Amino acid sequence: MRKTRWILVVVVLAAIGGGAYLYLHNKNLASQQANYQTATVTQGSIAETVSTSGSVRSENSAEVDWQTSGQVSTLDVQVGQSVQSGQELAKLDPNTVSSSVLNAQQTLVTAQNNLQNLQQSTLTTAQAEQAVANAQSQLKTDQDTLSGLQRPTNGNAISIAQYQADLELAQLKLQKLQETYGRTDINPTNKVKANKVLKITAAEQAVQTAQYNLNWAEGHATNTAIAVAQGNVAVDQSNLADAQRTYDQVKNGVQQQNIAAAQAAVQAAQATVNEINLTAPISGTVTELDTQPGSVVAAGTVGARIDNLSSLYVDVVVSEVDINKIKVGQPVQLTFTAVPNKTYNGKVTSVGTVGTSTSGVVNFPVTVQVTSADAQVKPGMSAIVNIIEAQDSNVLLVPNSAIQTFGGRSTVTVLYQGQLIPVQVTVGLTNNTISEITSSQLKAGDVVVLNSATGTSSSTSRGGFGGAGGGGVRFRGVP
Repeated sequence: MRKTRWILVVVVLAAIGGGAYLYLHNKNLASQQANYQTATVTQGSIAETVSTSGSVRSENSAEVDWQTSGQVSTLDVQVGQSVQSGQELAKLDPNTVSSSVLNAQQTLVTAQNNLQNLQQSTLTTAQAEQAVANAQSQLKTDQDTLSGLQRPTNGNAISIAQYQADLELAQLKLQKLQETYGRTDINPTNKVKANKVLKITAAEQAVQTAQYNLNWAEGHATNTAIAVAQGNVAVDQSNLADAQRTYDQVKNGVQQQNIAAAQAAVQAAQATVNEINLTAPISGTVTELDTQPGSVVAAGTVGARIDNLSSLYVDVVVSEVDINKIKVGQPVQLTFTAVPNKTYNGKVTSVGTVGTSTSGVVNFPVTVQVTSADAQVKPGMSAIVNIIEAQDSNVLLVPNSAIQTFGGRSTVTVLYQGQLIPVQVTVGLTNNTISEITSSQLKAGDVVVLNSATGTSSSTSRGGFGGAGGGGVRFRGVP
């Protein structure tokens, strides 16, 4: 019985001692681990970017200045309104403008009259040329008619022979009908008698027609008809001569350069008269309006600003170190101070080829288009621009402060069961905070020590161990 008690005491003491050992060991391990700053290997997406900044601008914009002084009489637009190129925005009271504008109004009338006169002269030339062509055509027609009347016969030999044959055939047909219907053994009814009369009458008319045609072909025009035709030709010749003289008088009367000069004078006078108007030079949206009815403005004063807001851009500069990484079409992420907690998308639209040196630093211009802009993004806003050179997803990621590089080789220190194990890794994409690990020595969930840690353990394991995500980690070629 005593022996049994001793055994129980030993077992209890052993259990207490083992528990105490595990407690102290775990406490020591936790205390030791607390001396290190660590991070967990994660799996996710990474983008390697070039960061820069700039300000938003519209695709194109224009400040519209008053061209002369005066008092504003009308204002036809308001801020936020869409306008078209050439649209009138505001107008000055004509009674308040400078004398040069008033004089231009009279000059414009004179220049317009001068141009009209020159243009009418040009029109007269064209009309005179057409009159000559018409007279020539009429003369030829009447000459052809006279020539036909002056022929010995109206028809030629072929047509006369044809008419003679037509007459003989018509006479033969009439003769046969007369012989047929003249027989005494025919006792026709009234209907038959009517048909005989119609056929004989038609045959007699055919003979008359053939005889008329032959007479005409063998005959000739009367002296009266020839005289009338000759008179028509004489009149046509006289008309052609008159038309030709008129054309000769005006064809060299107006030089094209004279018309061009008159048009330029009209345009110049019109431009001066138009100075009383504030006109949109481009299509877009009125974004600023510094004009109110009744206000007095001076020449050169900005009256309005128009921006084409259909596309917004950010002009930035990129260092020569990074410029060769930038390509047209690369995606961009933008943030704006004035629009917190929101990221916009964009793309690179142009990359400069000539750099500018400032204080020894060479930068290149790059233009980015904001492709997902909304009403909150406005011209003039400051923008942080992150141009994405490359990106990858579903990859292992570690903080940059966990990576040490010596002699071109990169390592991270894994914390496993209180031990620090250096592991050589291959680094892929990198940004300002994290890097991609492309080698297979790590997995998501493993704990790595940051470079700012102050631990002392440095033992190296050659086997595998369980990481923070469950399963083991194998180390190959650890120096």
